[in-house]
Amino acid sequence: MNNFVKLDVAIEILADKISKTTTKLETTNNTQYENELNNLIAERNKIYNGDINTIDKVINIYGNELKIK
Repeated sequence: MNNFVKLDVAIEILADKISKTTTKLETTNNTQYENELNNLIAERNKIYNGDINTIDKVINIYGNELKIK
């Protein structure tokens, strides 16, 4: 998979993860989800800056979480 495809896939996976985490934060008001959301946003910024390691992490870790559910 070339880097442009990886970038697109990682953005979609991360958008889904951010959406689910935001929903959990809104329903529970738990600071754990707020911290997780801040980390996800930081990872999103790294992805937009072209950090290949973060792109691979999102695809391999968060992508597998989506497959399981």
